[in-house]
Amino acid sequence: MPGDLNVGLLMSITGIGRWTAVQITSTIIDVGRFKDAEKMCAYFGMVPKVGDSGRKVHYERMIKTGDKIMRPIMGMVTLSHIQHCDSSVTAYYRRKEKEMGKKKVLITASRKMLAVIFAVLRDQSVQGMSLLS
Repeated sequence: MPGDLNVGLLMSITGIGRWTAVQITSTIIDVGRFKDAEKMCAYFGMVPKVGDSGRKVHYERMIKTGDKIMRPIMGMVTLSHIQHCDSSVTAYYRRKEKEMGKKKVLITASRKMLAVIFAVLRDQSVQGMSLLS
């Protein structure tokens, strides 16, 4: 069954357990419906609102759309990943933590984790985890 394969692939990412993998898989349903990782991040509600005043484009707070349950779950996944794995997401989090604050950097690091999840599910291979290197 494809769902079982996806759950197994997600569980191969440090920080994602079985329950979380099932939730992520059931939220995404089919990764093919997303054009790219950015579209999937928007679906999860983990992209900034973009303001455009004609001449300037500025980024505001995170949009409030998306699954309200999945945002905190992605935060927990990312924190667990950071605590147990040395990766590019961990390095990014540690590098930006003082500059951005823990909450903001956690959201941006979670977006990076979603990009990894997108790549793993799209390719149906753990090769997508090369983004974590």
